[in-house]
Amino acid sequence: IAIRSGQKTGKTLGLAALVLWWLCTRPRAKVVVAASTVKQLKKQLWAEIRKLYEIPKDADRVALSKTPRTLKEILGGTTCSVNPEDGLMLPDGRQLIGIATDDKVSAAGYSGDQLLVVADEASELDREVFGALDGNTVGGGWLLLSGNPTSSEGPYFDAFHTKSAFWVCVHIDSRETPNFTGR
Repeated sequence: IAIRSGQKTGKTLGLAALVLWWLCTRPRAKVVVAASTVKQLKKQLWAEIRKLYEIPKDADRVALSKTPRTLKEILGGTTCSVNPEDGLMLPDGRQLIGIATDDKVSAAGYSGDQLLVVADEASELDREVFGALDGNTVGGGWLLLSGNPTSSEGPYFDAFHTKSAFWVCVHIDSRETPNFTGR
């Protein structure tokens, strides 16, 4: 799947929600999230994942309930590391890890029939890193690319042009988002 859109459309929050949904709905889930630099990964996508994982769904209300209120509580209380590279390992073996694609070696070596690989700011992916991320999906995994269409070459660009027959392509028009329309 390849998603393209401009800035401030909610892509990163949407990816964080999708990553956690995948983790929660697959018994052998493995999720690899990637961004072009460690700083970008940690400050953007990983921060959104941690926020959704740790914050109670009713955070604005004080409640004295013994019912689990966060994904963290529901999934066994495992803490999601501040460092994406350390990731999140659930007691039943499901895992989430973050990698920076500026380290080509870290992009390879993941596998599983319930693997999801998410590359944020995918227009920055070079062909070698893309090949490693895509190779991880052999055997039933999924690859999702997301970003701003800022480059006119590379695997992300190709997904919307010369290789579009191999991709489910999604375009989110920035002019139709609540951040633009005010609705």
